[in-house]
Amino acid sequence: MKGVMRPQSSVAAIRRNLQSALRSGRLDDAEKALRRLQKEEPLAVQTRGLELELLLRQGRVAESRLLAEQLVEAFPTSARIHYLAGRAAYRNRAYERAVKHLRESLHISSHWKTRRWLGKALTQAGAFEQAEPLLLQVAEEHSIAARDLAWLYERMDRTARAVEVLERYLAMHSGDHFAARQLQRLRAQSMDPRELIGELETLHALGEAVPVDVLPETVKGLVEHGELERARQLASSVDATEHHHELTRAAWFCHRAHAPDLAYDLFVATFDHNRHSPKFLNALEADAFKAGRTDALIEVYQSRAEQQPNLWGRAKSLERRAYKL
Repeated sequence: MKGVMRPQSSVAAIRRNLQSALRSGRLDDAEKALRRLQKEEPLAVQTRGLELELLLRQGRVAESRLLAEQLVEAFPTSARIHYLAGRAAYRNRAYERAVKHLRESLHISSHWKTRRWLGKALTQAGAFEQAEPLLLQVAEEHSIAARDLAWLYERMDRTARAVEVLERYLAMHSGDHFAARQLQRLRAQSMDPRELIGELETLHALGEAVPVDVLPETVKGLVEHGELERARQLASSVDATEHHHELTRAAWFCHRAHAPDLAYDLFVATFDHNRHSPKFLNALEADAFKAGRTDALIEVYQSRAEQQPNLWGRAKSLERRAYKL
C-alpha cells in the first residue's frame, strides 16, 4: 500500500548492519546496506554520514571531499558530519581545513576519536605544540594513539622520545607490525652510520637481506662514507613497485647528500609513483643535469607523456636547457 512506512526498528537494523560492515571492512556488504538505507531514509543525517564514511573507507578521496562540503552545509550542527568532513579533508591533505572541521566537531560534542584526529591533523599542519597535549591525553586513554604521538615526536626531531613511546606501546601490543617497523626505522635513524654499515656487513655474512624499513637510513650511511657502489647495489636489490616509499626516501637522502648519479637512478626507479609531484620532478631534473643524464630523462618524460601531458612541456624545456636553443 502507498504511504506505508517501514518500521523504524527495521531502519535501525539496516543502519546497524551497515555500521558493522564498515567496522569489519566488508565494503561490498556495506554498499548494499547503504543502498537499502537510502531507499528508506535518503535525506537523514545518519544516512548521509554513513555514505561519506563508506567513501572514505573505499579510498574515494575526491568524492569524499565533494560530499563532505555538501553535508557540512546541509548539517552544520552535526558533530558527526564535521568529524567525517575533517577526516575527508585529512585524506585530501587539506590539513588546515581538517583542523577547522575537527575543532567544530569537538565544540559540538567531545569524543576521543575526534581529539585523536585533531592531534593528527595538527601534526600534519606543523602545529606541534598544539598537537602534543591532545595526543598525550588520548594516548593515556587509548593506546592506539601512541603511534600518532610517536609520529609527532619524529616530526619534532625528538627521535629518542618517539622510540620511548613506541617501545612502551609495543610492550603491550607486540603484534602491531606497523609500529614495530616504525620503531625499527627510528632506531636506524639514531644509529651512527658506521653502526648501520656494521649491521649490513653482519647480515650479508649471514646471507640475510637488509630490512626494507631501514633501507633509506642504510643507503644514507653508505653514501656518507663514500660507498656509493654498495649503496647502489643495495637499492637495486629492492622491488621498486612494492617498496617505492622506502626507495623514494633513499633518493631524497642521496639528493641532499649531493650524490646526483645515485639520486637520479633512485628517482627514476620510483618515477611512476611520484611523477605528479612538481617538487619530485624539479629534484629529478636537477640531479639529471649534475649527473649528465638529461638525454635519458627526456626519454623517460616522453615515454610517459601520453598519460601525463605536462611532461611534453618539461621534456622540451629540458632540451632547450641542455642544448641552449
